Amino acid sequence: MTPFFLLLIENESDRNFMINIYNTYYPLMKKYSIYITKSEIDTEDLINNTCVKLIEHIDTIREFNQYQLASYIKTTIVRMSYSHVNSKYKKRRVDVSGYPYDFFDRVEDITENTEKTALLNISVETLARTLLNLPQKYQDILKYKYFLEMSDAEIGKTLGISKENVRVYIKRARDKAYSLAERGSYE
Repeated sequence: MTPFFLLLIENESDRNFMINIYNTYYPLMKKYSIYITKSEIDTEDLINNTCVKLIEHIDTIREFNQYQLASYIKTTIVRMSYSHVNSKYKKRRVDVSGYPYDFFDRVEDITENTEKTALLNISVETLARTLLNLPQKYQDILKYKYFLEMSDAEIGKTLGISKENVRVYIKRARDKAYSLAERGSYE
């Protein structure tokens, strides 16, 4: 069901464009927001707020290809969801350690996945610099795999290589990224 505020867009072309975006990317936005917020109600509000944000930048997003658009929408919903969660936790009481009461419960969930734990030890700035200093083919394959969440077969079809080669390239790209990050060779 299309949200009412999308129907209020005056320009018919913009209205149809945003309704199409909403219908197409609703599952993606819901997946990421619910994973971060753990709340169905907050998720629906955040999806609507994300659409409002997208309307503000409609001229820009019209120029994106489907991968750029998906990436932009994912980034927007993730940032808004984390911002919402952070503002929510700031309002919560903290114990004498200075952490919210449920902080340590949330940390246990994160430590289950060693790859996530390794990535958390690298600052976002370091990671961004590292990724930008990888060869373009490694940047592309990591973007397809982790940011756009394409399957190995989809990546292979996009790049014109077999899915077995995709796995090899992903391993090499991750190894190169970790190596650069550890050495600080991103400047």
